[in-house]
Amino acid sequence: MVRGGRSLRKQENEEGEDSVPGLGSRKGCLADTVAVGEAFGLNSGRSRKRRKYSRLRQQEIGAATLFLTVKRVILIFFAFSIVFIPLGVIFLASASSVVEVVIQYDDKCWDQWSINLSASLNSSSLTSLPPSWNFSRSADRENYIRDTTTPKTCNLSVVLPHTMKSPIFVYYEVSRFYQNHALYVRSVSTVQLLGRNVTDADLMDTCSPQALVNISGRTEAIRPCGLIAWSNFNDTYTLHVNGTNGTGIVEVSDRGIAWKADKADRFASVEAVNLNTVAERRGGGEVMGLINQNERLMNWMRIAPGRRFRKLWGRIDGRDLSKGSNLTIQIENQFNTFAFGGEKKFILSTATWLGGASTVVGIAYLTVGCLSLFFALFFFVANWKWPRPLGDPSYLSWNRRSLLSSQTSSYILESTPSL
Repeated sequence: MVRGGRSLRKQENEEGEDSVPGLGSRKGCLADTVAVGEAFGLNSGRSRKRRKYSRLRQQEIGAATLFLTVKRVILIFFAFSIVFIPLGVIFLASASSVVEVVIQYDDKCWDQWSINLSASLNSSSLTSLPPSWNFSRSADRENYIRDTTTPKTCNLSVVLPHTMKSPIFVYYEVSRFYQNHALYVRSVSTVQLLGRNVTDADLMDTCSPQALVNISGRTEAIRPCGLIAWSNFNDTYTLHVNGTNGTGIVEVSDRGIAWKADKADRFASVEAVNLNTVAERRGGGEVMGLINQNERLMNWMRIAPGRRFRKLWGRIDGRDLSKGSNLTIQIENQFNTFAFGGEKKFILSTATWLGGASTVVGIAYLTVGCLSLFFALFFFVANWKWPRPLGDPSYLSWNRRSLLSSQTSSYILESTPSL
């Protein structure tokens, strides 16, 4: 450590308690100042109050600066590695203990539909679909999923690789859906979500084109309005253990899955009105009841930062799923991802004290710890093999240039033959 201010304090002690360093007595300086002020009329009509002397005002407080020597730098890097590497291992071990089941179901459900629909069309038992539909075309897939009269149920089965202990969380994942688009983010009325009255003009300004709807020649407001609520995710999942006969159904709760701040401050206790009730203007799911009780809608309306995101759909409390169980997921596949070429996944996951199965934090800590260890070893070897005295001025650039020029001159003199 390098400390400053000691020479000033020493000088102050030598000149006396009531003296200014380098100027003599404080009383004498003050008397001279008052005399000059009176001579020029500066002190007339007011009394001068002397400020109390302070080392802080005089900038005489001692200072300490960390001097980075090679040994201290090596110790700092070693300390970083000792802290970050074990934490990274702990975080990775915590993430690896999470049991997660991921199923991409949009294509699998479509395969089931196409087989069933082809059989139905061939048997002439289903006549609502055009016989010219080609089930491999994305446009026909989109038309089919938009048709509200056709069945959208598919069943997928999976054998659990490990025991899953409660609470178990049910997520859905959507890809290639840009919730962070500027127009999409702005298409919501926060004032309306709080239960306040909003004029039609304000709704058109903030929520267009999903602000107003024409019902029987009468214009009515949509609540909640905007593209975010309009595109609400509307797939549903029913879980069965060892078959779909109803005896092994798994209860999935939609309570306690939204942020407390959303339920308390962002959404008011108001009824949802006219949201996706008109079939030709339907984007996602129809919402009914109080919006501050629909926690799945709240999670959907919390904007995701990227084009691939997961959102919590429900949770399983008070029941464990044992290893080797045959879990059947009955899916009502209604959310249209064919329109934008996206994908949908069903995710069943446990959690630890650190969260889910993400390894990002553990890898980041391990990377920092390993880099710190590498630099510590590098500087240790370099200092051991090529040591140099601390503060040696010969390594300064201008000194090195002068040394180089002197060495060059001496070389020239030595190589020049004497006469």
